[in-house]
Amino acid sequence: NQPRKPSQGQGSTKADNPEWDAYFKEYQEILNKKGVYMRDVQGDGNCLYRAVADQIEGSEKDHKKYRENVVSYLTEHKDYFKMFLLDTEDIDSYIRHQSKDGSWGGHFELVALSALLNVRFCVHTKDQDSVIVQSDENAQGDKRVLHIAYHVGEHYSSIRKIGDVGETPAEEIPELVAEVSAGEGEKEATESESEQQQEEVKEIEK
Repeated sequence: NQPRKPSQGQGSTKADNPEWDAYFKEYQEILNKKGVYMRDVQGDGNCLYRAVADQIEGSEKDHKKYRENVVSYLTEHKDYFKMFLLDTEDIDSYIRHQSKDGSWGGHFELVALSALLNVRFCVHTKDQDSVIVQSDENAQGDKRVLHIAYHVGEHYSSIRKIGDVGETPAEEIPELVAEVSAGEGEKEATESESEQQQEEVKEIEK
């Protein structure tokens, strides 16, 4: 769960994509079969913070404070985050960019939000396995899990249970977390079996 170097960008995303409506409808149908749906947010470069605001507060309107808190967190912990940038990149420049309205958030910002809000994030994508993103201190223990969708074109949406439509904090969805955890367990088991097979091959070659 260490931060990955995020891409940087600014401006609208999904509104510029002519295939967005078809993509969104198809992914919505996939999620509906799991008893959840995407509540979309404005695609103005602030979508990560808008989706998180919807999860926490039931509305995307107060998204700016989440960006401000993230920028403060990145500044306080920049010695940690700069380890994940290339040698040619500068953490102070990155933080200045993130402080601008409309600058896309990514993995760094999710890790920061995990620490700030004392939560974990379950990030869902249409064509890949869902993943848990969390800060180091939240890697253990029973923490609330917020669900967001990540789309082609670097756009985020809030994921809620079907029927959870009010302007209230998103209901928890433990069954989706269990599904991700089970998948990660299977992956770890497969990797362990592969390592064991490699060791057996080495013994035979000896």
